[in-house]
This record gives sequence, structure tokens and C-alpha cells, in this order.
Amino acid sequence: MSFVFTTHACKRAKQRSISFSLIDLAVSYGSIYFVGDGCVAYLIDKSSIKIAEHECICMEKLLGVAVIVSGKNIVTVQHTRKIPNHWKRWR
Repeated sequence: MSFVFTTHACKRAKQRSISFSLIDLAVSYGSIYFVGDGCVAYLIDKSSIKIAEHECICMEKLLGVAVIVSGKNIVTVQHTRKIPNHWKRWR
């Protein structure tokens, strides 16, 4: 699925040194969380790192990278150490 970057997402990615290729990995392998207002977060956590390792992709340095998506738009990217309480994991 292809996404469109908002200007805010581009600005935040540059500020936080998160490249577009890392964002693509997060969307491909990240765990999915519902974050409210119809948005979804793709988060690189330990479980998503294990899945990527089965395909010989090393993502340990990406631990905590989250990509927030609304529809087909990437709204923002961020680093997070702790999952916010209002994020609900998709099962």
C-alpha cells in the first residue's frame, strides 16, 4: 500500500532523523495500534523485530519508531519509549 506524506510528517521525519526507508519498514513490519480519530500507528516493537528477523532484516535500532497514519496519509512519525494508554493493539 502506498502512502502520501503530509508536510508535517516530512518535517517531523527530518527533525527526528527517521528516513523514508525506515518509515517503509515500520509500515511493513510494525505492530498495529488504533490511536483514535480514525488513525492507526505502526510501531516497531520487540514482536515486530522478531518477525523481521525471520526474513533476515535487522531492525533493533528502530525499536520505538512509530508511524501514525490516517487513511492513506502519513500524519507524523515519532520515537516512543512507552506505548500511550489510549493506543489499543489490533489483534
